[in-house]
Amino acid sequence: MGKKRTANLFLKQLTALLEPRLSADTRLHPFIDTLQRARKAGLGKSPKRRDEDGAAARTALDTMVAGSVRAGETIRDMLGDVAPALDWYDCYPDHPDPALARALVAAHVVGSLGIVRHPEALAGLFFIDANIDYPLHDHRSNELYVVLSGDVDIALGFGTDTVSHAPGSYAVVPPGTPHQLRTGSKPVLLAFIWTGEIKCPVHWWHEAEPGVWQRTLPPRAMYDASTEEMVGAQDILPTGLDHPNLGNAPPYPTRRPS
Repeated sequence: MGKKRTANLFLKQLTALLEPRLSADTRLHPFIDTLQRARKAGLGKSPKRRDEDGAAARTALDTMVAGSVRAGETIRDMLGDVAPALDWYDCYPDHPDPALARALVAAHVVGSLGIVRHPEALAGLFFIDANIDYPLHDHRSNELYVVLSGDVDIALGFGTDTVSHAPGSYAVVPPGTPHQLRTGSKPVLLAFIWTGEIKCPVHWWHEAEPGVWQRTLPPRAMYDASTEEMVGAQDILPTGLDHPNLGNAPPYPTRRPS
């Protein structure tokens, strides 16, 4: 499948999933608008990747596509046609915890990493391996998750209960809201959209002691548009950011027992 067709199929199918819900949830409006504008944008140039990037996602995609998808043909088509055609990369390849370093994998359709260039939005697919806690984190962008395959528990805020999300469901994460994702015995594939302030760091939080939360910025590969390569977060983020632990990962386990 060609890049333009892949991008248009993703944008069309994701829009079809969200539009029927807009009347009941107006929070979806900026995300649907982003998808519609992205269909008019031009193609971008793919960044350079390491050969091992995205290996976990590529291994699991065949199983996801072959398995049952409870949310209908739109999601089945997105898994079967779009997901394998994208350029996957590990979100935290240099994380000191090997369980997490290969467990969070993304593929951008829209944005500087994506097939379609868009200066004000990111959109694509996000893979999380089984039995993984994606730690509490936040960013200044407005974010939407749409569950495509598997079940994921999502918590919004500090010390809050998680809410289970099955295929076809979604979660809106307002700007600056700490959120955590937790998978069970099977991997999860989500579609994601960022709008608003998308050029921002992703901060992680950990509970240093009961009721006391500390913020850090974990090591993360990011895209440098000037060189069209993936580089470490500390190499391209602006100086003077208000956090003392730039580049340090929080000292707690990320994988739960099976």
